[in-house]
Amino acid sequence: MIGDLLPTGWQMRKVGDLAVILNGYAFKSKNYVNTGVRVIRITNVQKGEIVDDDPKFYPSDSREPIKKYQLNENDLLMSLTGNVGRVGLIQRDFLPAALNQRVACIRVSSERLDKQFLFHFLNRREFEEDCIRSAKGVAQKNMSTVWLEKYEIPLPPLPTQRKIVEILDAADALRKKRREADEKMKGLIPALFVKMFGDPATNPMGWEMKELQELGEVFSGATPSTKEKEYWDGGINWVTPAELSDDSFIINESQRKITQKGYESCSAKIFPSGTVLLSCRAPIGKVAIAGTEMCTNQGFKSLNPNGNEMHSHYLFWWLKQQNSYLQTLGAGATFKEISGARFKKIKIPAPNIQLQREFASFVDNLSRTHNTASVQSKNISQLFDVLLHKAFRGELVT
Repeated sequence: MIGDLLPTGWQMRKVGDLAVILNGYAFKSKNYVNTGVRVIRITNVQKGEIVDDDPKFYPSDSREPIKKYQLNENDLLMSLTGNVGRVGLIQRDFLPAALNQRVACIRVSSERLDKQFLFHFLNRREFEEDCIRSAKGVAQKNMSTVWLEKYEIPLPPLPTQRKIVEILDAADALRKKRREADEKMKGLIPALFVKMFGDPATNPMGWEMKELQELGEVFSGATPSTKEKEYWDGGINWVTPAELSDDSFIINESQRKITQKGYESCSAKIFPSGTVLLSCRAPIGKVAIAGTEMCTNQGFKSLNPNGNEMHSHYLFWWLKQQNSYLQTLGAGATFKEISGARFKKIKIPAPNIQLQREFASFVDNLSRTHNTASVQSKNISQLFDVLLHKAFRGELVT
C-alpha cells in the first residue's frame, strides 16, 4: 500500500477533503441539437483523455439546469459505469460543456493539491483496479462517488508535486508523440495504394477487371468435431475470424491448433504462406495474409494468388479498403455470409504485376519500420508505468 511508507513531509488525504465531486445530470437525447452546450457523456471519458468524435449538444437556453452542471477547463472527469475508473482532463476546446449522468467531475478545491498531480495519480492502473473492485453489479459495473470521496491519495508538499508532474508530463508527451506517429504511419499505405492504383472502388486508371477465381486458388475452411479430443492441440495452425483485428496483417500462428487426425476428419484445406484470408461471416471483412502454412474454420474464404498476376499485398490492401462493398455481398437470414461462389466471382482491378511488386516492397519496408516503432512504443509505455509506480512512493523526486 502507498500509505505504508511515505517519505517525510508526505501525508495521506481523502479525495473529498481536497476536491469537490459532482455528479452529472440526465440530459435527454431527444433534446439534442446541432449546436449549443456540449454534453459530456460516459463514452467521451477514455483512459487518460476526453474524446468526442460524435458530439452531442443541448440548447443553451434550455429550461433544464445546464448551468448547474457546466464544466470548467481542466476539470477531471471519471467514468462511473461500465469501464469504471477512467479519468481525463477536459480541455478548453470542448467548452462550453455540461456533465451527463454516470460521469463524475472531480474539481480540485484545495491550494495544497496540484490538479495535474491528481490526474496522473488517478490514471494509475492500480487506481482503476481499485475502482473496479469497489463497483457493484454483475452485468454492468457501477461505482459510487461516496467511495471516491473517501479514497485516500498521497499528498506531498506542493513543490514536490510540481516536480513529479513535470517529469510525468514530459514522459506522457513522449508517449503521445509516439502514438501519433504510429497513427500517421498507418495512413501511409492506403494513401500510396490510391496514388499507385487509383481509388479501389472506382478503378479510375482503367485496370483490367478479373474475378478472384481467375487470379489464384480458392480455399474454404472447416472445423473438426470439438467432442473429439484427439482432433485438437496438435501442430497444424487453424485460424478463426475472432483472432483477426483491424490491425492484422501477416499471421504466423493460430491460437488453437488441430492434429493430423482432426485435419483429415473435416474438409479444411492447408494452404501455403502468402495466401490471403478474408472473413466471410461473423464478421465479414477481416483480412490477413498467411505467413506460414495453415488452414481455417468455415468463417473464411481464402485465395492463394498466382504470383504472375496478383501479389498478396495488393490483394490484401484492396480487400481492406473495400469493407463497405464486401458487406453488400453478404446474404442470409440468421447472419450475413459471403458464399464461396460469390467470393470467387468478386471482380478486382488487376494492375501490372511489376507495379504490384513495387507496392509490396514499400509495404515490407514500412512494416519493418512500423515493427521497430511498435517496440519503441511498448518500451516508452513501460517506462511511463515505472515512473508512475515510483512517483507516488517518493522514489522519483527526493
